[in-house]
Amino acid sequence: MKIQDQKAEQAMTILAPAKLNLSLRLGPKGPSGLHQIFSYMQTISLCDEINIRVLPSQPGKQMARIQLTCSDPRLPTDQDNLLYQALDLWLGKTGLKPHLRVHLDKNIPSQAGLGGGSSDAAAGLLALQELFPQARLEAGDLQDLAFSLGSDVPFFLTQGLAQVSGYGDQVTPLPDLAKSYFILAKPKLDISTRQAFQSWDEAHPQQSDLRTEQKMWAVTAPYINDFQDLQASRYPIIRELIDFLETSPARQVALSGSGPSVFASYGHILEQKTCYKRLKEKFPCCQVWAVESLARPR
Repeated sequence: MKIQDQKAEQAMTILAPAKLNLSLRLGPKGPSGLHQIFSYMQTISLCDEINIRVLPSQPGKQMARIQLTCSDPRLPTDQDNLLYQALDLWLGKTGLKPHLRVHLDKNIPSQAGLGGGSSDAAAGLLALQELFPQARLEAGDLQDLAFSLGSDVPFFLTQGLAQVSGYGDQVTPLPDLAKSYFILAKPKLDISTRQAFQSWDEAHPQQSDLRTEQKMWAVTAPYINDFQDLQASRYPIIRELIDFLETSPARQVALSGSGPSVFASYGHILEQKTCYKRLKEKFPCCQVWAVESLARPR
């Protein structure tokens, strides 16, 4: 994640990248209501951008602790926004009381299986860690805070390529792979993660314990998404996208997260560019991006 720090002005701009689930295996619910998962996640070059400014106090003037604006007017800018929640929780945990003016430039679509809201939340936490080093949380406390916001948020503190298991709280960074080039397509569908898991539970009342099988999955085909067949049967456009991309020279084609975004990976940028053009022509109803894998920040 690229961080541009301007501490003299008490301001920071931070990029929040989307992720792809290169695999996603699902297990049963735990006591918290969350499902066990086993996934390989990879950050990509489709990013939101967050600007945070620390405002000077003005005597006699009431100022909100967090003023959040967003380029997408459909998104909330209060406690219903995960970025707002992350900033508010971090400030509450540290006891600091600055006044923050935050603008979120939204490029990652919501409810798309790309983790945009979770990435925004993690980016907000990382930005505050840099802006206020005197109050920086220890790594374990930061991880716990991230997990309290959502099961994808801990991964975005790590980024790059990682193995994610448990309930999303167990993140194991993996060595960066050779650069991959992806085509990403999102139909005009919004699929909430909660609804997707409810549909999965209805279709799979008996679910295996992932802890006994994840070692096998770590060695076998990584591009498996347990949501894929379910969502492709419910939404024909997903099946059409997968079928079309599988006719290209893609190394792998899969659903990301709970969908509806579908991706194809290529080893060469010329293959990506050719297929990107064909996909846009074939599916003008979809949002389409040509992106690449992002290595873990150094």
